[in-house]
Amino acid sequence: MSTDIEETLRRESERASPNETGGVLVGHADGDGRTVVTAVVGPGPNAVHTRSRFRRDGDYAQSEVDRLHHTSDGRDDYIGEWHSHPDAGGPSYVDRGSMSWISHNPSYGRREPVLLIMERVRKRAWRPRAYRWVEGRLVEVRASALVDERLT
Repeated sequence: MSTDIEETLRRESERASPNETGGVLVGHADGDGRTVVTAVVGPGPNAVHTRSRFRRDGDYAQSEVDRLHHTSDGRDDYIGEWHSHPDAGGPSYVDRGSMSWISHNPSYGRREPVLLIMERVRKRAWRPRAYRWVEGRLVEVRASALVDERLT
């Protein structure tokens, strides 16, 4: 993901704090099989935010994914979910259940969805932690912010 995308996730996480927030990740696999996040979709106007849970506005998310898919000429699509953990901590039981459900739901088309958690590490400081659902469990993968050369 680009440094701009990571900064967007930080700003949205801080804005919603102390409640959780989130949305969906849009992108594609590159030639080396790495997942590239090209856009993030926010929570949407009908999202539910609480201190320990978040439920995105599904209709909003789908319309944004459709728009981004179209504007990328079909290259980019839904790749997973993101949300914040204002009280730190890794994936919850609910997170694991959601990723399992997504991986088995044909309408998502993702056997190995990505989960990105923006974890608060101290006041106003957030770090991204990325996971992929692989063979029935969440496996932490490296999340890196890269400068998008198209933006420089």
